[in-house]
Amino acid sequence: MSEDEPLEMVVERAAAQSAQSLLLVRICVTVTALILLVVGLIVCSSAAKFGAMFAELGADAELPMITTIAARHNGSLALALLALAGVTTFFIWGKGKAAAWMGGLGLLLMGIFVPITIFALYLPLVKIISEMGNV
Repeated sequence: MSEDEPLEMVVERAAAQSAQSLLLVRICVTVTALILLVVGLIVCSSAAKFGAMFAELGADAELPMITTIAARHNGSLALALLALAGVTTFFIWGKGKAAAWMGGLGLLLMGIFVPITIFALYLPLVKIISEMGNV
């Protein structure tokens, strides 16, 4: 700040920079939520194929509970992920501190949900492959 620059101009410039930073963060978080949504929907759509493959293995497969849930209820999981993404995006673009916290919480839930679903589908495959190597 120079001495000949009025305080009002300094405040206006700082407010403009703050608004621009907030816009960039909102765009970045929205893109992250969309990426998680797309990956989650791909995983949910492939869960049906995994469920058919695991059904061919029969009851002897001893699938983990989370794998069974992901394979059987893939449509419900996809709808839940869509709803979570919609609510998260709404709160990301909302005003206020509470909206920011809710948007962050929604993004955190999406960031946990997608890897757990991927892990649930691929864990039995890793187990099957490792047992085949031991035979």
